[in-house]
Amino acid sequence: MIPFPPSVAQPHVRWYNTAPMKNSRISRKLFIIPALYIIIVGALIYLHFQPENGFQSSIGNITASGRARGAPGNFQENPKELSISLPALSMSFQNDDALYVETADGAGRSLSLTGFTENENGFTLSFDEQLQLSFTSGGEDDSRATISIDANKEVTTVYLPWQPENGYELYQQTGTPVLHLTGRSGGRLVALSPGASLMKGRNQIALPLLSTGPAGMRITDSDTRQTAWIRTSGIAEPGEAGARPFKRWLQQAAGETGEQEYRETVEKYINAAYRGWREERFNRQEGTWQMPGGQSRFSEKILTATLAESLERTAYTTVLRDMRNAAEDHRQALSSLSNSYLGNLIPTTAAFLRRQEEKISQYKRLIRAEDPALFLEDDLLQKTLNAGEQALLEQIAEFADRLGGGLEPEKPLLAGNLPASEVLLGLANCYLEARDLDLDSVGVFRPFAEITGSKLEHSLYRFGNEIFLLDSDHTIAPWLSLRFGMTLQAIAALPDSPAEDPEYFASLGRTLVVSALSRQDEYGFLPAAKGSEKESERTAESSDSGSPARSSSAGPAEVYPLISGNNYYPHAVSLNQELGPGYWLWTTSNRVRVEAGPDRIRLRISFPVDGSHHFTLHGITEFEEIQIFNIPWKSDPNYEIYSTGWRYDRENEALHIKLRHRSPEETIDIYFEAPEREG
Repeated sequence: MIPFPPSVAQPHVRWYNTAPMKNSRISRKLFIIPALYIIIVGALIYLHFQPENGFQSSIGNITASGRARGAPGNFQENPKELSISLPALSMSFQNDDALYVETADGAGRSLSLTGFTENENGFTLSFDEQLQLSFTSGGEDDSRATISIDANKEVTTVYLPWQPENGYELYQQTGTPVLHLTGRSGGRLVALSPGASLMKGRNQIALPLLSTGPAGMRITDSDTRQTAWIRTSGIAEPGEAGARPFKRWLQQAAGETGEQEYRETVEKYINAAYRGWREERFNRQEGTWQMPGGQSRFSEKILTATLAESLERTAYTTVLRDMRNAAEDHRQALSSLSNSYLGNLIPTTAAFLRRQEEKISQYKRLIRAEDPALFLEDDLLQKTLNAGEQALLEQIAEFADRLGGGLEPEKPLLAGNLPASEVLLGLANCYLEARDLDLDSVGVFRPFAEITGSKLEHSLYRFGNEIFLLDSDHTIAPWLSLRFGMTLQAIAALPDSPAEDPEYFASLGRTLVVSALSRQDEYGFLPAAKGSEKESERTAESSDSGSPARSSSAGPAEVYPLISGNNYYPHAVSLNQELGPGYWLWTTSNRVRVEAGPDRIRLRISFPVDGSHHFTLHGITEFEEIQIFNIPWKSDPNYEIYSTGWRYDRENEALHIKLRHRSPEETIDIYFEAPEREG
């Protein structure tokens, strides 16, 4: 053994006997902590590797589906993913990044999905910071649904994630106060209410909670008009003020067009058009008008519109002289359109009647083929009635009824390969015609007039404060917009208007017309008229900053008879009510009255004093005598060279008359038996 040096202290060492002790016992308490640790770790491992279970539940028109770990049916806490499906769209919430919100200080953050519960009327989703999102169904017979948000006062905006439901796709993101969703089973309109907005490229809808009004959405089936109303707590229910998003949009976002603005816009357009026809575009030496592109040509439509407007402006005599001179070298281009001003009634009327026979044959072919193009024809019922085709009128009404399927929710308007909006325009105009003509078929066409405004909503497009209809190529169509605008106003103006909301129809109609007229070029031409030479075409931009597309153009001579309301423009007057089918008058008179007796027909014709106009009474059989100015008036083959005269066309049953007015209303008596005279 080596001793330690004296200067180094020896360590204190305790020695233990390592031999086993007899009869020793270890306490069980030493195993509790390790056992608990093992149990907890095992449970976590079990939960981690436990398969996720899916679930799905539907209440009314709301369906909730998702996945969570745990026993089936136990998804009250910590669902991993959850989707809420509503008509045409769905909202998906992922556990860790489920809902994005903003607070009053402008900061934004994502909230996690922490819970999901189902109750009798719907579903409630719970998120961090005690925010809850509740979806409540209106019930089996109620298409409405409600979104309620319960959040602390710091939250100012909630961003709902959304995507089109399976089978639907987003058609247009901006331009109207709706999301346009289209699918094989029809279209859906998701209307955003004030304050709500679509976040482009993010598939989020921003719902402000602390704004001037609560935000929400409304979903409308564009075919059946079945509606699901989605709202945050407090928003107006359907039927209350502001519940119709397009009406509210017209009044606020797009700028509603009032009656005075409408009248001023139309008057300004007509003034500019007339000035161009008489001065700026008119070449008196050649009798032609300058057209877009620099070319000049004669136009019977311009000539006719100019004469009609000159009667309103009491300038008829001077203008008639200029128009006669213009027509002198272009007589081959004249038709029945201008013959009420210029004469030459007999040959132009015969040509018109031949074309009318061809039209009637065409109508019959379209009906046999079940072709909705029939309703693209202007004045369809008027022309059919004028031809005395009573059976064809009944066939047209039956076809219209089949085409609309009675407009039952499950039978939307069918238009074949044609744009449904244009077919609907024709059907709505048929209702206006049937009313004017007092036809029995008016009831068949009434439903089309009732829903015209609503049916158009999915085709509306906003460009700044202007509103247009889109055509089938998704191109802005001012010409179509103008025609629809005039029809909507006519429907709204009826004493017993079938419009769901006449005020809305009228306002939308005025706005469409004013918007269309704003697209005119320096000559007053509007883009997008059928059958005209096409200019550049561009698809409508999906942004308000985009430029509207321009396609083919319609000149002011086509626009004028639609917007002027001028009855001096040549037109047909049906005498069906007074004399029966097949009787009608082609005239420029602004007022016609007819009295029928057992042996006499009396015509009361209004026209400016000293003005001469030509007109034709169709459908009349042979008669004994005509009195004009209360004087028996004999026929003359050359009657048009005189101030007043007449001639009868026996083959076509047409009475042609030229009349120079001595008073604002003149009377013509047609006797089937010569009247007795004294002496």
